[in-house]
Amino acid sequence: MEVPPPRHTPAGPETEEEPYGHWNQILSVLAGLAAMVSYALLSGIVSIQRATPARAPGTRALGMAEEDEEE
Repeated sequence: MEVPPPRHTPAGPETEEEPYGHWNQILSVLAGLAAMVSYALLSGIVSIQRATPARAPGTRALGMAEEDEEE
């Protein structure tokens, strides 16, 4: 009986035909994530609100301090 020659089967992702397949997947995920975040922001599903920075009592804004010096 003859034994057939062993077939070359890929063992895992390391033996992919595409040399940069892993990086293509990462870039695809990042592009999809950017598209979804952009859609959420532009459609109003998610909104970003800027909070005014809390100042310690007794400190003045720079503009007010300059005006006081001129008087």
